[in-house]
Amino acid sequence: MSEAKDVAAWKSILRQWIKRFPSGTIFRSKDVFSWVADGGVDLNSGDLKPINNAGRETWRHRVSRALKQLHGTRELSHPGISSHAWRIP
Repeated sequence: MSEAKDVAAWKSILRQWIKRFPSGTIFRSKDVFSWVADGGVDLNSGDLKPINNAGRETWRHRVSRALKQLHGTRELSHPGISSHAWRIP
């Protein structure tokens, strides 16, 4: 089985995705999930492995953590709409 991408790899991938948009752009976590699921990132078998009984795939969990860490380093901010909305500073 292939190794799943770690959070650091997802942060790097997300930084590249974010660069496509101008400062002030607001997006939701589901926009990132859709982009990945629609083929924006090549997922391997490790990424697709479920991490819990609900069947949430490893990549979804790690993308969520990567978004939170990008917020922690102020590469993203919350626009006040919800915790799932992000703004590019």
